[in-house]
Amino acid sequence: MKKFMYGLLTKAKKEKDLKMIESIYNGNKYDSIIKFEYAKMLNYYGKYNEGNALLLELLESRNADYAMLELGKAEQAVGNISKARDYYNTLIKKGDSAAIYKLAKLEINQNNPEEARKLLMSIINFDKSGLARIELGKLESNLGNNNKARGHFKTALNINKTPIAKIALGRLERNLGNFEEAKRFFKSVYEDDMFLSGKFELGRLAFTLGEIEDAKRIFKEIQKDHDNLQAYLELGKVEASLGNYEEAKDYFLKCIDTPIERFAYHILIVLYIKQQKYEEAFIYTKEAIDKKIWINSDLLIDIGKHLNVFFDLDYTTFPSLYSVDQLADYDPYLAIDHIDYRHVGCDSSSFSSNIDVYKLFNDIQKDLTEANKTRRLSYSDVYIIPYPNAGTYGQNHIKVITIPNTKDIITMYPIFSMYDYIDDEETFDEESNISLTKKRNLV
Repeated sequence: MKKFMYGLLTKAKKEKDLKMIESIYNGNKYDSIIKFEYAKMLNYYGKYNEGNALLLELLESRNADYAMLELGKAEQAVGNISKARDYYNTLIKKGDSAAIYKLAKLEINQNNPEEARKLLMSIINFDKSGLARIELGKLESNLGNNNKARGHFKTALNINKTPIAKIALGRLERNLGNFEEAKRFFKSVYEDDMFLSGKFELGRLAFTLGEIEDAKRIFKEIQKDHDNLQAYLELGKVEASLGNYEEAKDYFLKCIDTPIERFAYHILIVLYIKQQKYEEAFIYTKEAIDKKIWINSDLLIDIGKHLNVFFDLDYTTFPSLYSVDQLADYDPYLAIDHIDYRHVGCDSSSFSSNIDVYKLFNDIQKDLTEANKTRRLSYSDVYIIPYPNAGTYGQNHIKVITIPNTKDIITMYPIFSMYDYIDDEETFDEESNISLTKKRNLV
């Protein structure tokens, strides 16, 4: 009987069938393996409150370490960085390599490159997946050390022949303006390794280069040939960039009541906020909340502020975020202090010492134009502005992020490539979920 049940569980996991896993769990609530997989699936669907409640129960089981790693990932996903660090560090004290890797990625995202480097170097000699090498390569790329980055990516490719290394190489070449070389890597991922992520990258690159019809063709082929829901989201983003909002909405709606509906709800809400149609944004936010799907607090605050409403949620459970505080009551002096703290004399995204950040904050307002605004649909407005010798490491562009539909600057910092923004958005590619350490089974 147990063998049959685990067979159903495996099938449900593969198909991302939440209802099936829920049914299996309801009949086997004391089976820690089933509880763990159900919790993971809940979190995959964005139902973090429910998923985390089960994972917390598992902290008293033999599978506590697995549960703790998932809790760290969940807290990181909702922006609770301090809690995520706590979970990862608890596991790191036990020598857990996967936690070291996850914390290193977190520190890279938090602009703490030296801490990330130290963590990655501690596991690189026995990393058989190549993933630590890839993250080191990204770190070096952020510092402008492109040859070192390329070397790490190629070493990772030699270690494990992982398509993720080819994607990293392709993105590096794209950011350097070597578009044909980037295409070569992306095509190889799709045609040689048979990973869809390669074709998605080709579509995103075509869109970035203004080859809109090519981008549409690629995403439509993905949807038709592979029945891939993510292609609908990409097609919707392309249509939104052209101002075809109804067409974009139709694509996003195709993903409601599917395994990726949390991404669809997020982008639908963003679409309406960008059009300043807050009533429609409220409707879809309420619908997602009723399904117990996590909605980012910045969206909730933005909609609530414009409509003078509160959602039926416990707002005290949301992590305290600088960006949310600014949404609620924008303060330019707080923004300058934030930029000074995060991007002056401290890390890989620091401004050059000869730049007066206070003066730049005011002067750069004139460059917040449509010509400098990125076209990809995202919540914040993002501008990429050419600026010679902007950064400590020789960066020649400044990335400026503002509150949606305003010129109110949340943050700004120097970057190397005008294509830096492309990889900002959240990803859910299963191809990225390759185990860092040797495969272990839950017990």
